[in-house]
Amino acid sequence: MMFTHYLSSTVRIVNAHKLHFLLNVIGLAIGLSAALIMVQFVRYEMSFDAFQPDAQRVYRLQVDPGVDGLMSVPVTMLHIAQSVRERSDVQALFYLVDAKEHGLLETDVKIAGQPWALRNVYASIANIQEFVAITPLFGSLQEALSQPNTLALSQREAIRLFGQPDVIGRQIVAGNKDMVVAAVFENLPEQSHFVFDTLIALDETKQAKLSGYVYVRTTQNAEITDIENALAKRLIDFYHLQNTQLTYELVAMQDIYLHAHSPFEFKRGGSLLLVKCALVLAIVLVVIGLANYINFAVSQLLQRTKEIAVRKTVGASQAQLVVQFLIEALQLVGCAMILALGLSELALPYFNVFAERTLAISWSVTSVLGTFAGILMLGLIAGAYPAYLVARTPQKQLLAGSLQTGRDAAFVRKTLLVLQSVLAVGLLAGSMVALNQLAFLQGSERGFLAENRLVVHGIDRNKLQGRETQLTTVLSQLEGVSSVTLSDGLPTSPITSEYYFRWPNGYEETGFPPTLGSGFNVVSTLGLNLIAGRDFETHFASDWIHTVNTSQAEVASDEQPQAMSLIVTESMAKRAGYMHVEEVVELKVVGLYENIEATIVGVVGDLKVGGAKDDRVPMSFSCGLFYEQNLNVVIKGQDDKVRFLLPHITAILRDFDLSYEPHITAMQQDVEYNFKEEAALSTLITFFSVLAVGLSCFGILGLSAFQVLRKQKEIAIRKVLGSSKLAVLNLIAKEFMRLTFIALCAAFPIFYIGSQRWLETFNEHVGVMWWVFPVAALCVLMMTWGTVVVMAYRAASVRPALILRNE
Repeated sequence: MMFTHYLSSTVRIVNAHKLHFLLNVIGLAIGLSAALIMVQFVRYEMSFDAFQPDAQRVYRLQVDPGVDGLMSVPVTMLHIAQSVRERSDVQALFYLVDAKEHGLLETDVKIAGQPWALRNVYASIANIQEFVAITPLFGSLQEALSQPNTLALSQREAIRLFGQPDVIGRQIVAGNKDMVVAAVFENLPEQSHFVFDTLIALDETKQAKLSGYVYVRTTQNAEITDIENALAKRLIDFYHLQNTQLTYELVAMQDIYLHAHSPFEFKRGGSLLLVKCALVLAIVLVVIGLANYINFAVSQLLQRTKEIAVRKTVGASQAQLVVQFLIEALQLVGCAMILALGLSELALPYFNVFAERTLAISWSVTSVLGTFAGILMLGLIAGAYPAYLVARTPQKQLLAGSLQTGRDAAFVRKTLLVLQSVLAVGLLAGSMVALNQLAFLQGSERGFLAENRLVVHGIDRNKLQGRETQLTTVLSQLEGVSSVTLSDGLPTSPITSEYYFRWPNGYEETGFPPTLGSGFNVVSTLGLNLIAGRDFETHFASDWIHTVNTSQAEVASDEQPQAMSLIVTESMAKRAGYMHVEEVVELKVVGLYENIEATIVGVVGDLKVGGAKDDRVPMSFSCGLFYEQNLNVVIKGQDDKVRFLLPHITAILRDFDLSYEPHITAMQQDVEYNFKEEAALSTLITFFSVLAVGLSCFGILGLSAFQVLRKQKEIAIRKVLGSSKLAVLNLIAKEFMRLTFIALCAAFPIFYIGSQRWLETFNEHVGVMWWVFPVAALCVLMMTWGTVVVMAYRAASVRPALILRNE
């Protein structure tokens, strides 16, 4: 009965103050809706691999070369990992090896005579279900991964290749192998860092020298640091490395998606910074929404003082009045939450496009209970302060039409305004810094050109062997093609191959001197800045790595000596002690671990290789020395003809029997992909800073309405005494401008320190621009002044007689 009475009271009040109710609920709903989307995003990002078996005790091995500018690599040789198998704190090991990279299976296959290309092919040992949550649909995974010439397909891959999921016993011809499908498994969940569609058996004994992804399941109290040190020692001893800072890392299974960003990852990882920002933004928007509600509720109380006094007169206790206002708050927050859920459902598809996710609001029992808990918590917080004011105001003062606000109440209101302004100006200034840093990164000199370049990925080196020049010649003869080269890496991603050598002056390239295995015309095709010397050129056949003709007596050890040409970057030459780069041209350097003598034929400017936060690393280009199994073909096209090259390139690759379904990308898109995290962060902060400023204006509107109601008699008297409308406007606005100025002073050090720390995470960055904060502050001041003036103008326009007639 009592609840029905409170409900009818709320309906009556809403009906009497429709505009007030709409502003209050809509403002809170917008904040809650944005916060809900951010929470869904955070939950999604944090849930990766949480469902994997024993995920809390599973780690992936990762090698950190200990060189500035080079990130950790998540692949290691299997026999290195096997060295810790006998430890008491290691329970089991699991391996996944890229089958195409190591030539374990031909991925261009034939099914019933028709050509197909297998996707995401990996070799695995049979204990995969101990480490990966994978569900067999047909056949046995244990059998498929224990026998030669058998394979397992994902449901998606089986349907793509055969048109149906149940394909047990069907044959696939891969080169000279007849493979039989022995198992079909469910598609891997999206929230898994694993990506594979085809699995074959891996013999960890015979193929121990292969490199792959290695996972370790440890005991509960394993000495992780000891395991890491043992692995690093084993690798250093195996390669006889000297003066190296190489270390091993064991990355927890659930941390891989957010913390590992190597080019060797199964899929692009998430951003921990983006997750933190999303969480902070969610809290900020809820805080601003609640502050708005409180300001609106307090301003409304001034119009309800006589109602409250009458309730006290007829016997309502303080407790009953407090409960009434708390229930009103709960009802309004509930309405806002329902509206927020509807707005979230409408906005989620657009956010999914932006974030490239598949977020959805789930309606499980847990989420429903969580929603009710949220309404209860927010309602109590929102209604507590208005209820407190009602409870402490004497009945005589209520009948006079005022509240006993006091200094503490004024402090609360002013603090809320200052807090909103701090958040708004900080977000606006931060968004401008992020956008400026993104523009700087995208416009900075990279040392290579990506425009009008196409990249064909994943060409099998063995299949191309001996036909490299023939392929590049045929491609270069296409209309619209300027030049073509080969490479075993790309400047758009970190270089992972290395060539250790000794300079003529005795300086040795140790640590991790990266090299990009490349073909002829690499300078012209990649648009490198040639400082001295020349490019690798076809009429210098000796540029390509070749065996040196020597007598048997001159061959040192059983390794046949080889020679090739080398191009080094300017910083590599200067690091070796050659200040004038022209003097290194035609110098011969000697390999430290390989019997390869190289002649330096050119020097190019330094390259910014990899992503936005990677450094410029001294490196070399080695002609014909390819360390990776899969090569790339880089094609430089003419401006208006690049888009017409794709079908011709595909046809040539098929004629060379290199790829049935080539993976071709625009290099410019690969460059932009490297700045995706920064672009997403900039967009996110910009959007929510504008939203925060808008919601702050709602709060200022409520607070200014409160001030106008408190000062309406003073305003009327001033107008009777001859004050102008401008004087009345200044009377109301000056306090808000003073509070906003205090907020700006408080926001500046927070903004400056936060922006500076974020910028320092980049090797190259802009400074914190002096003009950013004043511009953001001016925007907030103008929005505040405009909002206050709207309310003050209405008060100044009311005839004094209407206010003073009851005095």
